[in-house]
Amino acid sequence: MGASIKMDVGVAGLGVVVLWCVLAGVGAIRTKPSSFVRMLNVRRAEVVFGIGVLAYLALFAATATWVGVGDGHKVVSADKSSYLGPFVLGKLAKLCLALMYLPVLRYPGLDRWVAGRVLPFERRLKFHRVFGAVFLTVASAHGAWMAIRTKFGHFSVGGVSLAGAVALGLFAVMGVGALPTIRRHHFGVFRALHWLQVPAVIAALVHVPGIALYLAVPGSLWLALLLARTVRAWRGRRRAKLSVLPGEATEISLMWPHEWAAPRPGSYAFLRVGSVAWAAWHPFSVVDFEPSTRHVRFIVKVVHHTHAQSWTAKLHALAERGASPSIWIDGAYGELSLSHAALAQCSHVVLVAGGVGVTPMASILQHVADTEADSVQRVTFVWTSRSMADVCTPWIGSTLEHAGRVLGPRLTTSFFHSAPPPSRSISSSSSDSASSSSSAIATFEWTPGRPDLDQLLAEVQATGSPARAVLVAVCGPPSLCDAAIAAGTEHGFTVHVETFRF
Repeated sequence: MGASIKMDVGVAGLGVVVLWCVLAGVGAIRTKPSSFVRMLNVRRAEVVFGIGVLAYLALFAATATWVGVGDGHKVVSADKSSYLGPFVLGKLAKLCLALMYLPVLRYPGLDRWVAGRVLPFERRLKFHRVFGAVFLTVASAHGAWMAIRTKFGHFSVGGVSLAGAVALGLFAVMGVGALPTIRRHHFGVFRALHWLQVPAVIAALVHVPGIALYLAVPGSLWLALLLARTVRAWRGRRRAKLSVLPGEATEISLMWPHEWAAPRPGSYAFLRVGSVAWAAWHPFSVVDFEPSTRHVRFIVKVVHHTHAQSWTAKLHALAERGASPSIWIDGAYGELSLSHAALAQCSHVVLVAGGVGVTPMASILQHVADTEADSVQRVTFVWTSRSMADVCTPWIGSTLEHAGRVLGPRLTTSFFHSAPPPSRSISSSSSDSASSSSSAIATFEWTPGRPDLDQLLAEVQATGSPARAVLVAVCGPPSLCDAAIAAGTEHGFTVHVETFRF
């Protein structure tokens, strides 16, 4: 067992963490992404990291095969060669379980110094889901193979096979609870089922105590950062002001803690409103931050569920009652993944926003206006929303007016709504600032229907701008992002997708 134990120590803990950091650093090297990468809506860093992890898993499997089963195994009979396949699968399952914890490590500021600079938290989550799916697949194959080879022995009380089956069953239930339909529409169920990881890991340790070598560092880091975030959020809790906005939206206004780093354009934070749900944390983009007063605002759109009142609906009801709840803050995380250097290389920037995806696109517009980038000769801002009632917020109106004053004729705007425009009384239930913003937005020309991105980008190409100098940035529903990626790639433009989807 000596070689096997040395191998476990080598791939566990720090080895896995170092792999994560090194591959993320390699992904930070600047190269022009291929059109294939742009079509897949992935960053080059994600591709590099994914290939690196696959190579690491392949190398690990080859090493495990070379080391062999070893002596003293509780289940393996004298004919060890027939158990080599399930043994290697078991090793891979342990490694994938350790890798699952790394993408969900987070702490404000930490991301900027490790993998977060090129793989921010919201994009790392896809690797957590991939590792989880691979783990369940490999662990299931390992369990089935071993059960057949041992003729379903060792399933008695206290047997290693029974403990492994219990662990696999609990992890499988967690996997079902993490399906997109359950995660997005039954978040409480998703959160509760995810805590099954505690008994699942305990059962896995009973099955194979050596799993502790794999989980020691990533598991300890995850738990330590969870506790640190909770303490930080409790110490930074603030009394918030809730305001009702048109279009079933709620504005959260509070003072950002002075000792915390200021949010950046495109940042978001996880908020816990105890009077709505004591254990639920939800991420929301920072809409506006005033550095001098440390005043920060979030806008929450109500999402209705058919089975029960949603978290956002309960928050909106609190705002209608004039409540001022205490809110715990975990953040800020992330920033606009579109760098200033990328904008400086563009002569024409096309910003496409759908619904609440206007927040990061408006932040980019504000950034272009404030920095007065000389290289950007034209800016096209396209915004589509279900109705004007969804977009009448103070910050949006002021941002568009400010950009219009600064950029002048360099800015072209197009607005689309897929529902009939509301009456002028839409702002009667909102604040005065919201009313003025509604009036400002209403002065723009709104077109019924949805934008034809193929035609729009063909018109951009007709302006004579070199294809490599045209940047198309999009944020919104998947259908809008897919259409922008397809149209932009067809014309040879650089396509950038801002994603905050969890």
